[in-house]
Order: sequence, then C-alpha cells, then structure tokens
Amino acid sequence: SVSEVPATNRKVYDDTIMIHNASPSDSAVYQCEASNRHGTLLANANIMIM
Repeated sequence: SVSEVPATNRKVYDDTIMIHNASPSDSAVYQCEASNRHGTLLANANIMIM
C-alpha cells in the first residue's frame, strides 16, 4: 500500500497504483513487496513527474 505520504490522488487497485492528476510532488521511489512461503522480494521504481 502507499502509506508514507497520504495523498488523495493515489489509489492502489490489486497490483496497480494509479496516480491521477500527477504533479512533480508525486515524484518518489515507489516500492512493491511480494511475498510467499519461499520468501519476500522488493522492487523499487523511481518515478519522476516533470
């Protein structure tokens, strides 16, 4: 979930994050975490809104 900075323009639907009316303040490193019985994997995406 997107939890660090609350924002009404960011919503998570299943495995997708939607950023509506994106602005430069939405630029961030977004992190996805997946886990199962074999372990946990983290993936980072550096999103820059110009």
